[in-house]
Amino acid sequence: FRAEFLKHNRQLRQQVEVMEAKVRRRDIFVDEQALCDFYLARLPDHVHSVSALEKWLKTPGNAKLLQMSLADVTRREAVEITPADFPSAMAVTGNELPLEYRFEPGAANDGVTVTVPKPLLNAAVIGDFSRPIPGWRIETITQLLRSLPKAVRKAFVPVPEHAARAATEIDESKEFYAAIAEWITRVSGTAMTAEEVAALPLPDHLRVNFRVADLDGKTLAEGRDLSALKRSVRQGEAKLGEHQSSQLGSMHRRWDFGELAVEESVQRRGLRFSVYPTLRDRGDGVEVAEASTLVDAEGLLRIGVLRLAILTLPEQFKYARKRCAERSELMLLAQGLNNSRPIADALAEKCFSECFLSDETPLPRSAAQFDALLERHRSRFGEVTDRVIEHTTSALRELRNARMKLASLEGAAFQALQTDVQAQLQMLVPGDFPASVPAALWPHLPKYFRALTRRLDKAPGNQKRDAELMRQVTPATQAYQRLLSQAPKGETHPELDRLQWMIEEFRVSLFAQDLKTALPVSDKRLADQIERARVEVLRAA
Repeated sequence: FRAEFLKHNRQLRQQVEVMEAKVRRRDIFVDEQALCDFYLARLPDHVHSVSALEKWLKTPGNAKLLQMSLADVTRREAVEITPADFPSAMAVTGNELPLEYRFEPGAANDGVTVTVPKPLLNAAVIGDFSRPIPGWRIETITQLLRSLPKAVRKAFVPVPEHAARAATEIDESKEFYAAIAEWITRVSGTAMTAEEVAALPLPDHLRVNFRVADLDGKTLAEGRDLSALKRSVRQGEAKLGEHQSSQLGSMHRRWDFGELAVEESVQRRGLRFSVYPTLRDRGDGVEVAEASTLVDAEGLLRIGVLRLAILTLPEQFKYARKRCAERSELMLLAQGLNNSRPIADALAEKCFSECFLSDETPLPRSAAQFDALLERHRSRFGEVTDRVIEHTTSALRELRNARMKLASLEGAAFQALQTDVQAQLQMLVPGDFPASVPAALWPHLPKYFRALTRRLDKAPGNQKRDAELMRQVTPATQAYQRLLSQAPKGETHPELDRLQWMIEEFRVSLFAQDLKTALPVSDKRLADQIERARVEVLRAA
């Protein structure tokens, strides 16, 4: 049975249920008996079936009698519910994102849900959502104080009074967790950081639930872990496949698509956000694309420009590939690499990268700049090719020596050493060598393999000293591996690459000091770089 009065009354009920979700109590909506009494008081005695009701409703004015008002469905006035205390939207990156309240303990979306459109997802950071709903502010602070370690918590007894005090004293201009940490430190005398406060447990309803939706409103992912949602959405995009993705734009084999702006502000479906035009490599061409951050756009643009350079100068690519393939020693040394494509092709591409993209010149964003780039460096392509071949041969020669030395160290006494060295080699010689070797590491590869051989030469009879040195570098390598696993694939992470470089230089300083480091490195410098890489990965993830 459908009727307009029922639709109206259901909407009114939903409105009151939202009010109860905001105050987290079931004390506003009337009981079922009150609803029955409302209808019984207005329906005549002869209306006791659906057909009789339909006939009665045809009389003008009767349907209006069955429409409830807010007063009919509420037990009390909820004066504590104000737009200021329980807003209907949250301001993020210049946009108003809708909020949805629900009171259903145990449900996945109990509490408040913010809908984040996919174009805003990568730019959103957890700090944007750390400030609690104003009406739940004191409750949130109370729960945080109760979650403090006992030694700190005892300074805030009774907790409710201190929570109310904190609500009036914390610095509103600062990010919420940073302001709370500062207040706790000042009042208790025990230092706490924003990260430590953010890690304190809270009931689910006091933690924002995120719903990621596309521009058509379709839900793509939902949960309370923003970083996990970003990874989930990226993985979902990857599963669309290359074919579907390539339909987003036209393929280009030369620069015939105009100039690429560094940043553009766009408005779509009522949302305003920034995009960063770039190029996406498709193997046999490139397409114009948009990235959500400037760092990602620059990383994609570098690869796209490299592809266009190879397509524009096919004879140079053939020359480099032929030169590499003719170097028999290089080909023999490369046989142990786990490459997904012929090493000659990979090295020819590296020649292009070293020739045209190795300096600090800004990447081209127009056809004229691209042509000028090729013209400026084309004459030295042969020289660069020779240098890449010699450098790669030298690196792989040192790698072979290190692997032979490692193979000679057998037995349980060398198990920890074997594990550490194998992990190091996987970092230095990743899949798709040499393209996937960070630019900072590439010039120093022979030195790193040479330093590794020195370490292995000293290892027999010196296991205790080797273990002591290994323990110094292990925290940094573990931090790097952890961050690498969290970092979005297919994107550039300069701070993470620099961390890997610094770890290798640290190894040189520990195991082969006579080879000298390329930069000063220490435990403190590594710790600082780990923090920079952590922030970078956190923002990306």
